Amino acid sequence: MRALWLWLPEEALTLVIVGVGFALMLRVIRGRTALGVLGVVALLLLLGPFVEALIETLPLWLILLLGIWFLLATGRALLALFIGRRAADEAVGSLAASAIGSLFRLLIGFCVLPFRILWWCLRRV
Repeated sequence: MRALWLWLPEEALTLVIVGVGFALMLRVIRGRTALGVLGVVALLLLLGPFVEALIETLPLWLILLLGIWFLLATGRALLALFIGRRAADEAVGSLAASAIGSLFRLLIGFCVLPFRILWWCLRRV
């Protein structure tokens, strides 16, 4: 759920504040939870311009890595919302294991490639 906050536009944060107020009045959430949500909203509003300026100065490769991380975090949050936190952790772990295995297979493929080319050239002769 933490990554889903980042998708809210700044105009919708006032609705979040109103919703927290109603939830507090109806005793759906406790005061400590309400303060935590309001603190996140305040941080999003205060840190928005600084994060935007920081992202503009980063190189493209780092922005791409951050984008991949952000997409994975958002996907994990959506999975946790629909199927539960532990199942989402298992799914992300399985995805990470397959990605690491694919990277190792690609690395081994690049190491073996010169020998395959040499074998192909010798077979042609």
